[in-house]
Amino acid sequence: MRKRSGGIDMPGADTRNYAGIDHTKIDMMVRELSEVGAIITGNNPWHINTRQHGVILTAEWNETASTLVVSITHCGWFVPRRRVWSILDELISNVQRLETI
Repeated sequence: MRKRSGGIDMPGADTRNYAGIDHTKIDMMVRELSEVGAIITGNNPWHINTRQHGVILTAEWNETASTLVVSITHCGWFVPRRRVWSILDELISNVQRLETI
């Protein structure tokens, strides 16, 4: 691990896969993240600076498999990764349950 201004930069960061994510859900998540102040660059993969406690994510969507792969690429030293995953798991679980047309 390399120390980086106010946090730890994690090569080979923690990664999780989420199934059941279609195009409508991707659009909704990107829109919602932007509305709460996240800075999102790229277009699959996305680089997401949450602007919260130094948490930076990378997300990549496989349209064929309807799978979203999310990685924590940076996290403030004072933020437990399990807490970040707890929040992400809950949010994405809510999105997975949404019915799309």
